[in-house]
Amino acid sequence: MNLEVTRYEFKTESDAQEAWQELDRIGRQRNKQNTISFREGKVVYLRPEFISQRLMYELGRLAQAF
Repeated sequence: MNLEVTRYEFKTESDAQEAWQELDRIGRQRNKQNTISFREGKVVYLRPEFISQRLMYELGRLAQAF
């Protein structure tokens, strides 16, 4: 598994918080309301057991938006 695709460091903690909330909202819809990502400071990670092409795409999309 390529960990670089499953994490992204945002410019600010505020951006990371906002992106994490959106990513988690998207992921919860498809994963029985389980938390699918976590955040440490400015870095957002996908939880390994929930990694999918769609969620990696969403993380990339959010990274571009910020």
